[in-house]
Order: sequence, then C-alpha cells, then structure tokens
Amino acid sequence: MPRNVLFVCTGNSCRSILAEALGNAMPRRNFRAFSAGWRPEGYVNPFAIAVLDDLLVPHDKLRSKSWHVFARSGAPAMAAVITLCDAAAREVMPMWNGHPVCAHWGMADPFKALGTHAEIKAAYRETARILEVRLAAFRALDLAVMARSELRSTLVAIGEAPV
Repeated sequence: MPRNVLFVCTGNSCRSILAEALGNAMPRRNFRAFSAGWRPEGYVNPFAIAVLDDLLVPHDKLRSKSWHVFARSGAPAMAAVITLCDAAAREVMPMWNGHPVCAHWGMADPFKALGTHAEIKAAYRETARILEVRLAAFRALDLAVMARSELRSTLVAIGEAPV
C-alpha cells in the first residue's frame, strides 16, 4: 500500500507541484505524492505546466494550496514531509497527521531564472530532472520495512546526493 508524502515549498506553484505530479506519474510507486506551500501563490506556474506537458505528465488536478490543508483533522496521514526550498525548511511546520519524518531536498528556484523564454523553461526542466532523479531513488525504497530513523536518514541522503 503506498505511503503518503507531502512535498512543501514556499508558494506551491512550481517545485512542490512538479514533485507531486512527477511522483504520482511514476510506475510502481511506493508512495502517493501531495504538495503544499506555507505561503501558497494560489496558481500553478505556467512554466511548470509547460514542462509537465512536455513530459506527458497529467496536471489537470494540480492546484496551489496551503500546508494547513494537511494538518487538519481528516487530512491524509503522511509518512514523510519533504521541503524543497530553504525558506520552507526554516519555517515552523504545523502538526501533520501521521507524525511523518521530515527531510529537506533543497533546490534552486526556477522562478528566479532570467533570460529568454527558452532559457527560463530550461531552468524549470532542470528542476524537473533533479526531482525525477530524487523521486526514482525514493521509489526504490522499501517503505514497508524501513524504521523511521532509517527513512529520515535515507531521505536526507537523497536530498544531498549529487544529481
């Protein structure tokens, strides 16, 4: 049975959205991906949507939302919460359902990319590529047998590994 994993960044418009979409599009996945932001933008970044289109990844149900959605009574219990930006990692997080392990997979914000349309889109594609590598490593884990401490240290290692 897949475990629930929440990917968090500041605005929940790009990195965490990409992680949710790419994670849920993986074959034989051992987790179900969700995303949220501590200060949600309220929209999904068009460059993120364009990259998902290029990768043929469904995105019609994606939306920018607050992380408080996942701290409410009745929210899905999370096995892990993974922050994708340094700002979100420094925030005081709510009490999550399921008492998940927390890890950080810091990565550059493609929203800050400058240049031509193609150069900016390439920054978003690079973000997706990094997430694909990390998500593949995550997918390879046997979550059913991992202790919490082992899961946390392994998730931290995935976020620190060169990609």
